[in-house]
Amino acid sequence: MVKKARKIHERFESIHDNGKFLKITYDMFQSEAWDELSLMEQGLYIKFKQKYTKYKDCSDNRNNISMPKSEYEKFMNMRTFWKCVDNLIEHGFIKVVQDRWTTRESTVYGFSDQWKFYKTTKFTITNGGRRHKRK
Repeated sequence: MVKKARKIHERFESIHDNGKFLKITYDMFQSEAWDELSLMEQGLYIKFKQKYTKYKDCSDNRNNISMPKSEYEKFMNMRTFWKCVDNLIEHGFIKVVQDRWTTRESTVYGFSDQWKFYKTTKFTITNGGRRHKRK
C-alpha cells in the first residue's frame, strides 16, 4: 500500500501542498535584537534567508550568501541596502565572510548566531565580520 504524501502547508500559506519554506523560530522573532530591527531590515533578512539551502549531504551555504545590486535594487535603493546590512550585522544576524568591494563583485555574507547574545557580555562582532566602509 502506497502512503499518501502528507500536506505541509495550509491552503493560505502556499500554492503547493509541499512547497519550500523558510524558517524563523519564535525565539528569534521574539528576541530584543529582532524587535529593534526596522521592517525593511527584517524584510532584507528574509531575502537573505530565501537564499539559504541545505543539501541532501547535510552541507549548506550558510557562509556563501550574496545579494548583487541587480537583486536588491528591485526592492530598495543602494543607500538603504547598506544601512540595513549594517544594522543586521550590528544586531548579530549576519556577518561579512568576504568583502569584495574593491573588485566590484558581490560581498559574501554568512548567517550569525550572535543575535542570541545581543546586549549581553557574550555579544561580539569582529571587525572581519563587518563590511568595509568606503570613505
